[in-house]
Amino acid sequence: MYVSVLLDETSDVSCYSQLSTVIRYVNSNGAVCESFIRFSDVSKDHSAAAISDLVVKELKEFDCLNKLIAQTYDGPAVMSGELNGVQAKVKEHAPDAVFIHCYAHRLNLVLSQAASSNAKCNVFFFYLGWFVHFFYNIIKKNVFVG
Repeated sequence: MYVSVLLDETSDVSCYSQLSTVIRYVNSNGAVCESFIRFSDVSKDHSAAAISDLVVKELKEFDCLNKLIAQTYDGPAVMSGELNGVQAKVKEHAPDAVFIHCYAHRLNLVLSQAASSNAKCNVFFFYLGWFVHFFYNIIKKNVFVG
């Protein structure tokens, strides 16, 4: 059995950066499966070294580092950098692990560009962003008591 690893990082409302780890594999019936591994707090260190160490540790924990043939992340240099990015550092431990830019992120970029060319979409997303900012500040100031 061979596996691929998918990583994505996002910040929650409390400003903690969380890295989600998913492993994709083919089961014994020949079906492609994805298994969510965990969320990891990467707030203190966003470096490629710290994230790659985390990935290698998780893959070793599930005994699949030697079975890793693909890795997919979004586009920032810390993740995709060919010399010092996470993908390069993981490749030091799993030389056959090909890096592929995440297609979901590519699709998001295309849709964002398409939506930004429409004035009504711009207004909608402006107000949507304002609501997020508004509620973030309320939560941050602990306005809700209860």
